Amino acid sequence: MDEIASTVGTISGLRTTGYGAPTITPPAAWCEWPDTLDFDVAMARGGDRITLPLRVAVGAIDARSSTDELAAYVDGSGPRSIKAVIQAHTPVSYGSARVTGVEFGVVVIASVDYLAATFFIDIIGTGS
Repeated sequence: MDEIASTVGTISGLRTTGYGAPTITPPAAWCEWPDTLDFDVAMARGGDRITLPLRVAVGAIDARSSTDELAAYVDGSGPRSIKAVIQAHTPVSYGSARVTGVEFGVVVIASVDYLAATFFIDIIGTGS
């Protein structure tokens, strides 16, 4: 989770953490805990797999600027593309990562509604 947060933290102006926080200053990104961990997706402890949710919140849900900003993060390429940055990164603590999808919505943090997107990252790494 920390390595994914650090990777997307290379995007200019995006504040990141490897875990949720009680308050944020947008634009902000953080990792959520995965729903499941699948062991032994390759033979002989050759690899485990998780789908890691990464949430990105940008600003007020009714602001045009929030929509434009979120669009840059969900773009498949470009300097602010979450997908491009994660998939270009050479991982240290896992084998590979691929952004497989994104869902849009509103996240409420400290009683504030933010326009947000949740990226789903398929991560495979060698089991121990």
